[in-house]
Amino acid sequence: EILEPLVEGIDLSTEVFPHMALREGRIAGVPTRLFRVSFTGELGFEVNVPSGKGLEVWEAIWAEGRKHGATVYGTEALHVL
Repeated sequence: EILEPLVEGIDLSTEVFPHMALREGRIAGVPTRLFRVSFTGELGFEVNVPSGKGLEVWEAIWAEGRKHGATVYGTEALHVL
């Protein structure tokens, strides 16, 4: 739900984009490689964009995430989880 309004050219449905798959398209208008992964057991994605566009894409994802009650956590918390 968070990525859906930001993604262009990538079908996020489980049938088309299974776990551990890679798709290329755009996110927030930026060329991206999107990986469907999960490190916590929840539905998750890894977003790869050109380094100069990282902050721009992060801010777009975070703005959308706040609408859904998302929480930011770092790798230390991830390892504890």
